[in-house]
Amino acid sequence: MFSSLTLRTKLIGSFLVILGLTLLVGVVSWISQERAQATVNHLVQVDAHVTVLIVQSRLALARMRENERNYFLRYHEIGFAKARANYVAEMQKEAASVLDKMAEVRKLSTDDEVGKQTHVIEQIVKKFEIAFLKIVEQTEQRGFKDSGLEGRLRDAVHEIETMVQGEGLDALTILMLQIRRSEKDYMLRGNAETNYVAQTKKDVERFRTAVAASKLPPEKKERLVKLADQYESAFVKLADMDATIKADKEANDLLIMPLEDVTAKLRDRTIQIQDAARASMESASRSTRLITLTSCLAAVVLGLILALSLSRSILRSVDACLRFAEEIGHGDLSKRLSPQGSDELATLATHLNQMAEKLQTAAQTEARAKESLQSAMQACAVFAEGVASGKLSARVSLNGQSEFTSMADNLNAMALALSEITNKVRGESQNISSAAAEILATVTQHSSSVSQQAAAVTETTATVDQMRAAAEQTAKKAGEVAQIAQASIQVGEDGTQAVDDIQKAMEQIRERVDAISRDMLGLSEQTQQIGEITAAVNDIADQSKLLALNATIEAAKAGEQGKGFAVVAAEVRNLADQSKQATAKVRGILSEIQKATNAAVMATEQGSKGVEVGINLAQRAGEGISKLADTIRRAAQSAQQIAASTNQQTMGMDQIALAMKEINQATKQFVDGARQTQLAAQSLTELARQMQSLTARFEAA
Repeated sequence: MFSSLTLRTKLIGSFLVILGLTLLVGVVSWISQERAQATVNHLVQVDAHVTVLIVQSRLALARMRENERNYFLRYHEIGFAKARANYVAEMQKEAASVLDKMAEVRKLSTDDEVGKQTHVIEQIVKKFEIAFLKIVEQTEQRGFKDSGLEGRLRDAVHEIETMVQGEGLDALTILMLQIRRSEKDYMLRGNAETNYVAQTKKDVERFRTAVAASKLPPEKKERLVKLADQYESAFVKLADMDATIKADKEANDLLIMPLEDVTAKLRDRTIQIQDAARASMESASRSTRLITLTSCLAAVVLGLILALSLSRSILRSVDACLRFAEEIGHGDLSKRLSPQGSDELATLATHLNQMAEKLQTAAQTEARAKESLQSAMQACAVFAEGVASGKLSARVSLNGQSEFTSMADNLNAMALALSEITNKVRGESQNISSAAAEILATVTQHSSSVSQQAAAVTETTATVDQMRAAAEQTAKKAGEVAQIAQASIQVGEDGTQAVDDIQKAMEQIRERVDAISRDMLGLSEQTQQIGEITAAVNDIADQSKLLALNATIEAAKAGEQGKGFAVVAAEVRNLADQSKQATAKVRGILSEIQKATNAAVMATEQGSKGVEVGINLAQRAGEGISKLADTIRRAAQSAQQIAASTNQQTMGMDQIALAMKEINQATKQFVDGARQTQLAAQSLTELARQMQSLTARFEAA
């Protein structure tokens, strides 16, 4: 079936088959790439997103603890209402964010271990939130300065100090200062090392005894005792509340302590899942490369088989035509070609066989006619010489050549009967003229046939030239395709290098963003430490004021000798006031720094997300460009092979054209020989006319 197609159809069919194989390879590569892309999308959209959620949850937990610390550090500066609005609400918001992210992690991940760990984190966060809100309520009940238990404590002691100082009772004032010193020591150091609560109770009891022994009116004594009882009750409740708050804080710290380990395990588990997903992606990538390579090899092998088959078919026919033309050129007209198929080369072989048959027939006919003519001319020449010399006994002997029998008989009759020679010779001369005309017609017919053969050869030569031009154009197009493919390979390699550079730059950016985030977190912790130091300085300033007050009282007792000590106490009090103002400014500055660091941490987190997305996109682009470069490289190799095969076909067409030119030249030589034979026949006709004129003269004689 393949051999029955034309050469043009074979070439177009081969090109379409190669194009189809290329499309098949492209489709297989596209399907494989889609599978790999689906795996990458799952890794990016699910596993990577789960990792991001876990990182965000860890940051939210850190911010939750930071809001907890900020509440206890700042509520005495900005008040409970503002501290609750700023820090407690933010802590609840961060806790809700952690719970939402854990729920989303369970929704995205199908791993049972991940689900268990997210449930543990949710339970810990919920318990921590409830315990923290309870501690906040206890802290607000405890109060600060003018609110809660501490407010009632201060109200009672201020009223006692006012009554004692108004009455000018120094002993009660000293006792009151001792009570306040125990109170301040408790406020500064707590009740861990020294039992300030018991000491305060003793001091209050001595104060009651001193009040009872004083000369105050009974109603004032009763009022001072009642205030002392209120103070003692408020102080005990305050100490109990502090102990409860401390115990709850410690319990809450123990509650949330395992959270770091749980989140670390959750992070490690997600990393294991990501590693498994990457391994699956790499396996899919290897399968994709194997399928693509197999498809390309199959396409290349089929293309080479098709090209070699077509080239062998064309070259076999061309070689046969070349050998046939060479033998015809050497004069062997008996050779024949064996056409196979129905393409242009088979048609050419058929025409060449027909041409050889006609050339052989024409050559045989011409040889016979020429031989007969030469023998007849020789006999006539001998007879004419005899008659011209006067030998009327001469006879013409043609050895059975029927074409010239009548002429021989007439010549012989002329010799026998000279008297009748004039009329008979004239008639026989006419017969000779007719025979020469027939010979001339035969030669003319042969010349026409040879001319037709020459025209056929010329037409065949033109067809071969057209085929050679088409082959040259195909070779030129194949070369251009190869050049374009080479340029595409260079573009693909440049694109791969650019993607690699982008990935390296994105990795550097991610490292820098992570470093900035760590620095911001360190700065935030340092600012919190500075806040604790300023709180301690503020407490020291309060104690210094109390000491200055005590020193002033002692200086007043000393009279003139204590004036210098009173001046020093006043300076200490001023210094304490300045310290409190400075610590207030430092707290304001630290608050602004903490806000800025929190904003910077959030910005670096967003930057890290953007960098991760950029790295994933660059990796996908790099894989797509690498696969495209490999496909283009293989297409360039196929195009170069097609160009080489087409060049071989062009060389074969050139050889066919050269052989046809040689055949055309041989045909022209045969036509020239036929023309010479025609001229000889015309000369014979002229000779017959001359004989008629001679017979006419003979008759006149």
